[in-house]
Amino acid sequence: MIKKIEFEPGYTPSNLRLVVEELQSTGMTQQQIAESIGAARYTTLANWMSEHDQPRHRNMPADKWKNILELFHSKHLP
Repeated sequence: MIKKIEFEPGYTPSNLRLVVEELQSTGMTQQQIAESIGAARYTTLANWMSEHDQPRHRNMPADKWKNILELFHSKHLP
């Protein structure tokens, strides 16, 4: 079971990195996480995790943020 994490509400690159790190601690790869939330590639996930001032940064759509939170909660429950 993964630990409880504290972060500000809503999508930010740093919040997303926290969630992804916790999901990876369960054995999931970035590719598996991306596919689980409906993103085609792990590079899309990496772009969403990039800081706003980075050229490769892309904003994460709200539906994908919701999907990753649902995935996080499904892994968090015993």
